Amino acid sequence: MLTDGSGVNESYGPALERLRLLLDAVDRHQFLEQETSWVPEKWSLTEGFQYKGRGKRRRQRELLDGLASRRVFVQSLAQTSLTRSTVRQIVDDAGEDGERLVDAFIAVMAWGFPSRGLGPYRTSVMLSPAEGSPKPVDVLPQVVQELRDFGSLAGYQALMNQLEGCGPAFGTKFLYFASRDGDRAPILDDLVARWMAGRGVLGGDGLSIRSRGWNTKDYKGYLAFLDTASVDLDEPDVGLMEYVMFVDQQHNDYLAAGESLPTWIRQLSE
Repeated sequence: MLTDGSGVNESYGPALERLRLLLDAVDRHQFLEQETSWVPEKWSLTEGFQYKGRGKRRRQRELLDGLASRRVFVQSLAQTSLTRSTVRQIVDDAGEDGERLVDAFIAVMAWGFPSRGLGPYRTSVMLSPAEGSPKPVDVLPQVVQELRDFGSLAGYQALMNQLEGCGPAFGTKFLYFASRDGDRAPILDDLVARWMAGRGVLGGDGLSIRSRGWNTKDYKGYLAFLDTASVDLDEPDVGLMEYVMFVDQQHNDYLAAGESLPTWIRQLSE
């Protein structure tokens, strides 16, 4: 890893400058009240999905009822706006109770998945463990305990490869909401990884930071970048920094969808 003599990774420079502009422009209230575009009817299942994957421990066309069995909770979610701050409260209220954390996990997934995607099916896979696999009701309390006792990287390691179909993009969404204010575990998905790669941010191994597939080195490199950015830019909220990177990359990818993007990012790019 190359540094500038002060221990700061030299590859961070362009990214830090762009982050500075983004943080000056972002609507912080809009960030906290960021609402999902979920469709409650698609998540409130009357019956489970049939398994379509290739899990070695799965039966052909096995019924996945992990989400369907939580229909009452899903219906209760439909009674409120599912914003970032609402989901934070749901996860916080769950504490380390396994059953409540499974419900909270659903809230995170509903908030995080695109409305037109396979969110309900993929969440059903995550919450319907194959025979002999770890159960979400046991995994999630362990993850929360590791996360809150030992930090973001420990939480990441505790969740990695534990729930079928739950990769780092959505696993770190749960970590973000399950961590505490002032010590949030940042989300690492493909948009954020590509934002960093486009600005030359490198991990400790000298390679771009990736988001596809659980990889402790990648997440550790991401945390190191955000730690530096937090100090350099005097911004303690790593969740806010992740958000502006995400929206900036989204804007770059989907200029044609500019009308649906936040006003602050459109104005900054004009």
